[in-house]
Amino acid sequence: MIAQELPHLSIDAIEIEPLAAKEATTNFLASNWKNRLSCHKKSFQDFSKNNPTTKYALICSNPPFFSEKTQKSNSSVRNTARFLDTLPLNELFMGVINCLCPQKGIFHIIVPYEIEQKCIEIAEQLLLFPEKITRVRGTKDSAIKRSLICFSFYKVSIIKEELILEISRHQYTPEYLKLVKDFYLKL
Repeated sequence: MIAQELPHLSIDAIEIEPLAAKEATTNFLASNWKNRLSCHKKSFQDFSKNNPTTKYALICSNPPFFSEKTQKSNSSVRNTARFLDTLPLNELFMGVINCLCPQKGIFHIIVPYEIEQKCIEIAEQLLLFPEKITRVRGTKDSAIKRSLICFSFYKVSIIKEELILEISRHQYTPEYLKLVKDFYLKL
């Protein structure tokens, strides 16, 4: 999606789980943007420590965010993708600081609403500040489920928005449709 929207960027994807990395590489090679996409099969911690010369203007993350309080499944692959012990938030933010272009870099993250404040606190300790927060609800009457947060090195007035996905089951809001229309054949 990023390659489609930002044609000037080369994109490095990081995936710790071997089968997911293989699938991502296969998908990249089949895409129209294959010359700008690379998948690195390693942890983000290893990538950020061992790649000190490359600095990124944009980093996006949908990190694992379940805590030890959540029941793990019998699948180690699923647990790797979903649980914070694979990539704790403080390690994620430290890696972002190591890889982000000084001063002008932007970091986007999607997290459960319940840990939004914790993310902001960790980021601010490292001098990354929220510029924009979009809180996501399934419907207008449902609880906020996710927070999309954009961080930068500048402390500014935070833009706060709300995104509602559906009017009713499978009837999407105009705002959501506008956001995703270029990425789906059918909605």
